[in-house]
Amino acid sequence: MTRGNAVALIPDAFGLNAIQGKLIYFRVKNRKEILVFNGKELGETYDEVFNQLCCWLGPPIEIASNGEMIDFFAQKGSDWYHVQAGYLLDVK
Repeated sequence: MTRGNAVALIPDAFGLNAIQGKLIYFRVKNRKEILVFNGKELGETYDEVFNQLCCWLGPPIEIASNGEMIDFFAQKGSDWYHVQAGYLLDVK
């Protein structure tokens, strides 16, 4: 992430994308994973967010964005969910 002419590192961040021109990503918080949009944490934490880019026999499943929404698979407890978020993201 840039701040003026400086680069700021985001500790424990992964799955970076853009929604409506604003940065959206996941970060690890207390051994859980939470979605961060425009610098603000959103919703509840997940036990795991699936972001497999290589090295397995299935299709390439990764956190994806079309600029308007983010699409990912996440685990809470013993259940896995297909999550799409974005159209209602209007964090100021």
